[in-house]
Amino acid sequence: MNILPMKLTDVGTDISLFLGDEWIMQQKHDGVRMMAKWDGVGPVVYTNNGKEPIGSAAVKQVLWNLDRDVHTWIKANKLSSVVLDGEIMPETGIYHVFDIVEASGNAPSIELGDSLAVRNEMLQHTQDCGRVRKATTAYTPEQKRFLWSLINAAGVEGAVSKRLSSVYVPSRLSGSSGSKRGLDVPIRTKDWVKHKLVKTADVVVSTVSREFNDRGMVTHGRALLFVNIEPLQDPEPFLSPRGVRSATQTKSNALSPRTELPVGHASLIGKDQTIVVGSVVEVNFLNWTGVALIQPRIVRVRLDKTPADCDISQFAEYSRVVV
Repeated sequence: MNILPMKLTDVGTDISLFLGDEWIMQQKHDGVRMMAKWDGVGPVVYTNNGKEPIGSAAVKQVLWNLDRDVHTWIKANKLSSVVLDGEIMPETGIYHVFDIVEASGNAPSIELGDSLAVRNEMLQHTQDCGRVRKATTAYTPEQKRFLWSLINAAGVEGAVSKRLSSVYVPSRLSGSSGSKRGLDVPIRTKDWVKHKLVKTADVVVSTVSREFNDRGMVTHGRALLFVNIEPLQDPEPFLSPRGVRSATQTKSNALSPRTELPVGHASLIGKDQTIVVGSVVEVNFLNWTGVALIQPRIVRVRLDKTPADCDISQFAEYSRVVV
């Protein structure tokens, strides 16, 4: 039962190739990927990339609370063993199940070599129990276009398209056959593809660090990015910049609203070497958390923009809603 999560291929935001009947679509949840495994005798085991116990203290607490609902789900669906793949949302504790990888005790049983069509058929006939809920699935071209429109409007991470004829392809363990120097070798299938929504913004460079090889190429480098804010817009006004407090500020509750909000680092490898402190750059990113950008990537220098043009109003409210 030591099955690692199936890896996806990122194909961008064009969903036109995946509207046919051989594909289904589900929302891509921005939570914690989680395999739930129960062999019929011991406790439910939760793993991510083959490691257990999993996650931060907050995630562990969520799993502690979730355990009863998973057992209730197993009993309600008359299973004697099961391997689930899904995404847990730490804020709500909800476990969104998007695949039954293996199952026994219910007719018909599910085996690792079964197609997604067979596995999904069983999933759709299960009962939700408490915080264990099957993922919403779109089947027809009309349903997929509608789901994609909701995802775009909600500001969530994206969607996943899955080929119904595909079988579950687990990742490899570290040190397994075919791995390099004991590292994981992910098997990324093209039968499960993700459509990540990409957003853009103009930000200012506040620090730059670069390391060069003997040919003058950047081997390591990154830039810290910021946007302008008004003091009342500071999402963390009780944080002192760079950990510095004035003599009048208390140690535990130092009110220090800023006019510049650091929003994350971006790589400078392969980027324009004219980027310096004070440069305005355009970045692609997946989402805005309210305090930082998720996966910012520098696209180009914006010579037509000034630092004053780069403010927090560019970012829509971040969302993890289920559409």
